[in-house]
Amino acid sequence: MRLGRAGIDPHMHADGDGAVRAALDAVEVMRKQINRGDVRPAIAHDEIVSPADFPRFKALDTIPVLSFQWEKPAGDTIGLTNYFGPERMKILEPAGLLAAAGARIVFGSDWPVDALDEWFALKVGVTRTNAPSAPPEFHGKLGEDPGLSREAVLRAATIDAAYELHEDDVTGSLQVGKLADLIVLDRDPLKIPAEDIANVHVLETVVGGRTVYESTSQH
Repeated sequence: MRLGRAGIDPHMHADGDGAVRAALDAVEVMRKQINRGDVRPAIAHDEIVSPADFPRFKALDTIPVLSFQWEKPAGDTIGLTNYFGPERMKILEPAGLLAAAGARIVFGSDWPVDALDEWFALKVGVTRTNAPSAPPEFHGKLGEDPGLSREAVLRAATIDAAYELHEDDVTGSLQVGKLADLIVLDRDPLKIPAEDIANVHVLETVVGGRTVYESTSQH
């Protein structure tokens, strides 16, 4: 509440459905009691969300910040079956379900806890699959969530992330008047096979109109 009154965006981390609901309840109280402008609360991770709470993200204008790289079969997901039970396992990492309920999805890399491998994470966000080299027990898709579209994962890493940070008026999309922050890629992530998104390489990085990185290798 004090953060909201000060115009500071509350940024919370919640993993289980009870924690997510408590965070949403707190935002609801803040929205009712604070009559001020542009506060953009966020809840990171959101591994398990009760279906009843899916539409509350949009209704409360609260941003789920999701680490897409977790949305795949792995020891830290399918290994939880005995703890979560089958119904919760169906909706583990519900990015697509939250998006379908109207939530503004933002990508959070979880770096330095996780490796900074955004293209693998974006691939997982679309396919909900692990790398082809993963052990056989981690093949296939995670749960019943449909995943996100390619456009949605790219928005989550660009303009919607900029929105969360109140930077969407200066960066996050290529528009006249915004900073010339952009990357040049070796392939089009909207047209290649979805699994190949993990193999995208950046050839050049431009920040504020100045080239700060150029690849020396050919892909």
